[in-house]
Amino acid sequence: MSEEFCPLIGGDCKKHGCKFYVQVFGHNPNTGEPVNKFDCTFALLPTLTIENSQQQRQTAAAIESFRNEVALGNENTANLIAATNLLDK
Repeated sequence: MSEEFCPLIGGDCKKHGCKFYVQVFGHNPNTGEPVNKFDCTFALLPTLTIENSQQQRQTAAAIESFRNEVALGNENTANLIAATNLLDK
């Protein structure tokens, strides 16, 4: 079986004549090297899945950092209110 074989149509890849043949820009998530190539979306799925997982981890880290800042701000506000209540008595 050649690299040009498409399992969807059971024949040679139609390349630019196929809706699943797309151009991808970016960086390889494994090596960091720039990528600018045309390929079948099905062949790109493993790489895109890895990139998606990396983006999700970065998003989770940013959300956790934001949550920590909000929690600290809430704690400071509660302490300020408590100190204000003590001064009023």
